[in-house]
Amino acid sequence: MATKFEDFPGEDSEFSFMRDSLFILCVMNQYSVKPELPPIEAERLLRLALFSNMLQLPHAEDGEKDLLRRRTKLARDLREGRKKGVVPVFVSFLWFVFALALSIQLAFGSIGNNQTAHNLAIGFLSGWLPIMVLASTVDRNAVSADSIQAKLNTLLSNVRLALLDEATMNTYMQVTKTGPEDFTWCNGLLDADVFDGNYFTDFSGQGRRHWHYGVAHPLLAGIESKFMADYGRDWLNEGYAARLAIVVGSRNVNGLKMFDARMVWQILASIFIVGGSAGGAFVISYYTPTVGLGCRTVELIVWYLTHETATKSSVSMRTRIRTTLTHFHSQKKPDVSIGERLASSVRAWASRLSSRDAIRKFVLRPCEAFNSAWGVNYFWGAATALSITVMSAGLAYIAVEYCTQSHLSTDDYARAMQGLKQTRRFKRYTLLFRAVPDAIIKAAKLLSYKSSGGRTRPGRRSLVWTVKTRGHMDFFRGGEDKVEE
Repeated sequence: MATKFEDFPGEDSEFSFMRDSLFILCVMNQYSVKPELPPIEAERLLRLALFSNMLQLPHAEDGEKDLLRRRTKLARDLREGRKKGVVPVFVSFLWFVFALALSIQLAFGSIGNNQTAHNLAIGFLSGWLPIMVLASTVDRNAVSADSIQAKLNTLLSNVRLALLDEATMNTYMQVTKTGPEDFTWCNGLLDADVFDGNYFTDFSGQGRRHWHYGVAHPLLAGIESKFMADYGRDWLNEGYAARLAIVVGSRNVNGLKMFDARMVWQILASIFIVGGSAGGAFVISYYTPTVGLGCRTVELIVWYLTHETATKSSVSMRTRIRTTLTHFHSQKKPDVSIGERLASSVRAWASRLSSRDAIRKFVLRPCEAFNSAWGVNYFWGAATALSITVMSAGLAYIAVEYCTQSHLSTDDYARAMQGLKQTRRFKRYTLLFRAVPDAIIKAAKLLSYKSSGGRTRPGRRSLVWTVKTRGHMDFFRGGEDKVEE
């Protein structure tokens, strides 16, 4: 979305530099941030370190004082030191899909068998595990996590020292035509005990640490909602102006510690994936005769509620009906209506019906009858469709997202552009599938805007993928003189 649909800039272009910045951000997202860091100052320090091209680093120990070249070198080192093997893992899961399809086909050949049902249910019960494995594999770690951590901390330390250097900042503000009011937050970087160079602490990618949040989402959410979403495709058309809007003009007031409501659907999606897989397994296991739960404890409870006790006479249903009719006809009171006689007979019959009989006759027996006649096919088909749909949707989503972002981590730039071209073609051909949820979200946002009296945002905060480039609005009006040159 940074360029036009048909444009694929060269290796020394602004697009290539932004590609390096976003890839470094992906790597940073795998590490835990020092808890003592002030969230707002840390977030703006990361913005400037990742997206500014004009800042000089006078305190760089390796002699490389140009921030742009420093990021380019770091991105190249990160790509070369990144573990490979994501695609083979993806391909190997095709064997899992093939084995699952074969198991389902064999299982439906002996439909209704209890052992077959439980075996198939166990397969569906673990259907969310491949999704979790692929999700963690996409977040591929480096060969040496400690070495990468040291390089990232060194970059941020050099940027912090540059921001605290008066001469460097005067030159930077003169070049970018900004003012001291744009960098008042730099006063929060003076605390040497907090900003001691150890910004990133531990490697927490691939689900290795509970409740790991990362730094990518707060940065991208602020940039996307306040700049990219309104600008649309080709938002990097004016590279320096776009970078300045990202660094100075588009800020997240909550810093790194923020909660985005858009994350709720991700939480609900994870719950739906696990619940859908387990739900299909439960339906198959439960509704295969004999109907009921397989737990021994629950079986004893059901038996206690439904079994025939020794003190109860085993009178057949035909005898009970004959007795009820005889009792009904024996009533000769002329002042009692037929409705009252019928109600009296029903009450008398119900008084002799225990709760165990009620559960057995009106719940379990109808389920058994329905299940034996037709229900097994229905429940097996519905459960299989539920589990397979959830599993397929999760795997497809991960594969599409990996293909969308894989050009960031590809070390060969020509191959990266070739992959980006194929990804854009795929997204264009599948645009119709995203049009429906996009229309629903837009309608919900518009309804929320009108119901709140204009207090909420009418449009979407996310950058929506499109083919055509919209007419660019004068996004930098009022700040045309603040352009990195």
